Amino acid sequence: MTALVGKKIGFLGAGNMASALIGGLTRSRLVEPASILASDVDPERRLQATRRFGVRTTSDNREVVKFADILVLAVKPGVAPKVLEEVGGAVRADQVVISICAGISAAFVESHLATKPPVLRVMPNTPALVGAGVSAVACGTHATAEHCALAKTIFAAVGEVVEVAEKHMDAVTALSGSGPAYFFYLMEALDAAGLAEGLPPGVTEKLVKQTALGAAKLSLDSNEDPRKLRQNVTARGAPRRPPCASSKITTSVTFSSRPCARPPNAPESSENNGAAEGAEDNRKGRELWGKKRHKNETRGPSFFGFLLPGFWSHFSFLCVLCDLCG
Repeated sequence: MTALVGKKIGFLGAGNMASALIGGLTRSRLVEPASILASDVDPERRLQATRRFGVRTTSDNREVVKFADILVLAVKPGVAPKVLEEVGGAVRADQVVISICAGISAAFVESHLATKPPVLRVMPNTPALVGAGVSAVACGTHATAEHCALAKTIFAAVGEVVEVAEKHMDAVTALSGSGPAYFFYLMEALDAAGLAEGLPPGVTEKLVKQTALGAAKLSLDSNEDPRKLRQNVTARGAPRRPPCASSKITTSVTFSSRPCARPPNAPESSENNGAAEGAEDNRKGRELWGKKRHKNETRGPSFFGFLLPGFWSHFSFLCVLCDLCG
């Protein structure tokens, strides 16, 4: 807390993530509302920030720069270059600049500033909106351990914080920055599968949400790794690789045309199962699926189709996410 005593924080942008940070800082009393100034081009966002948090707002980015000891660049990545060009000449060397713009490097921010202030790149995620986020902090050229600690204090107000080298920030953006979308997609698919099996919507929604929350809490509170926790749920005697098909789940399956793959570098053995067995499972699954297909038209994303067939190939999701975020 002492790191922020007497500090004034300026937010360039008052969108969802800036609002989450302002809310976390003011609720925890790390910073008083009078010590925060936020700018935004949208009058409605400015009004909402004032009403919700009691902070002052403005449409003038340079006013924020003049006011703040700590600047948080919280605009959309596509807008960041324009904002940096606008304020770059006004940023002082004694200020701390924190960028939460996905895909924008600390070096890029530094190149737009007339002076050489410490710049930190931070990747939060949307669960910060409810104080359950996780943020990764990386130091720029002129940032010290003290500046990093300052950034950690700010982002700890909305969840957990880790420190990484900036070379890892694109992977962080893919993993935790975009990761919530994959969990939401999984929940969406489970919900669709439940509805497809005839469960009432309210029941399905509660089952899915509480299952997601419970699984996350179990993972946090347990000493077991996710693989072991998954295996604990698997019925005794079930195959050790994720099955490509089951007669019990064919109403939800979108079958892959390729066989289930083994983990990278795994030896061919009965434990890991061969490609031929995976192909046979797929063949049987498609046959079963065809018999029930008339009962199950397209119902949104397929949970089992996403996770089970070709399971290991989905480790390429990081590359896909990096493309999306970049």
